[in-house]
Amino acid sequence: MSRVIKSELLKYISGKMLYICSGILFFLPIFNYVLTKILIASNPETFSQIIDRFSNLSSQEYILNSLAELFSGGGLFIIVIILASSMITSDYSKGTMKYTLLATSREKLILGKIIASGIINFIYIAAASLSIGIIGIVSYNWGSNSHSIIYILATSLLCWITLMGITCLIMFAINRISSVGGAIGLGFGIYFVIGLLSGLLPESYKVPIISANIYKVLEVKWSSLVEILIVGLAYIIVFSGLSLLAFRKKEILS
Repeated sequence: MSRVIKSELLKYISGKMLYICSGILFFLPIFNYVLTKILIASNPETFSQIIDRFSNLSSQEYILNSLAELFSGGGLFIIVIILASSMITSDYSKGTMKYTLLATSREKLILGKIIASGIINFIYIAAASLSIGIIGIVSYNWGSNSHSIIYILATSLLCWITLMGITCLIMFAINRISSVGGAIGLGFGIYFVIGLLSGLLPESYKVPIISANIYKVLEVKWSSLVEILIVGLAYIIVFSGLSLLAFRKKEILS
């Protein structure tokens, strides 16, 4: 399986996608921060509430708020959908699936792809977290009575686990699709459904909807972090297993 992981990582390291997406995620928080500052400066009366909110934040509070906002939708999920879709369909689009399976088993291939996507997702989260951390430390004061660095690191880890849960869900859903376009389309459909359910369902029913409860990190309760952790790990385990079963039964035509 290590050969599969190395092979998948090499595809992204040797190409441009990894660097482009990491760069986007690094500069996205900076862009949002600068844009907010410009809007506030241009019309301070209209954005008085935002001014009050931002002026009272500690570095830790800014970092936590930004991490939660990162998972509210947008660029991160688009990048993850493209990653999962290309991981699953790359061998089909190149016509190399049969040859790939001569060198490794179906189980090792699909698990290797999942692990490789986890490593790449970690890089994406690290890029965004680095940018958010720099802004938080440079632009705000570190609060001595605010959140601990351990809590912030735990939150970043939960963001990665949640992202992996979403990735595993998408990989399972597109397992039987051979075209990149079709896989990306279905991935966006799943993203839309998750967002719709997150907005429409009552609070008590949102627990099993992955990413719907990521904002609970702002409650600064370890019980909330445990809840997010359980949901994320459940998605990873369940949909990784289902992907494995589905890929075993899939007919390989090319």
